Amino acid sequence: WKGRIHDSGVENLTIHSTALSSTDENHPWDGVYIDAAEDCWVRRTDFYGTAGSAVIVQRYAQQVTVEDCRSFAPASEIGGWRRRTFLTMGGKTLFQRCYSEQGINDFAAGFCAPGPNAFVQCEAEESHGMSGSVSSWATGLLFDNVNINGGSISFKNLGLDNWGGGWNTANSLMWQCAASRLDCYDVSADARCLAMG
Repeated sequence: WKGRIHDSGVENLTIHSTALSSTDENHPWDGVYIDAAEDCWVRRTDFYGTAGSAVIVQRYAQQVTVEDCRSFAPASEIGGWRRRTFLTMGGKTLFQRCYSEQGINDFAAGFCAPGPNAFVQCEAEESHGMSGSVSSWATGLLFDNVNINGGSISFKNLGLDNWGGGWNTANSLMWQCAASRLDCYDVSADARCLAMG
């Protein structure tokens, strides 16, 4: 629409969110927040101490590329809507060669994210939770060569978890991924299916 930000980027930065301790939350939460924008990017940026997301792509953003970004030493309690390191709520988002440590949802799509959204060649260390869709029905997710140490990648029925999230994704694929657990459930049979990798 008229006035929408486009063809803009953030690159070659180091962003520090200073906290008093590893669980302090009285400091800036998000590193880069993108909304009402298209054809934008975040590139070669390091994040230290965020409580929420290093990069969050909101609902009214599309065609965004996030590449070669790293998140270190997040500072927050472990739970709730915290440490969703690389999160998209929009569509046509590519996260490529991103690194996360000590996240809860290191690589995630939010409620009804329209897709397609891709996480390619990404790595997470000391993950505290699951990557994938963190709420209901985000469609068209691709996890390609994503390695997560400690956490899982989940395409499944969340049941009553996450405030009654139900099925978290459809029409999605994991390809050559490694994690503590790969959950890929069959919608028609409500049974575990094969995740390629």
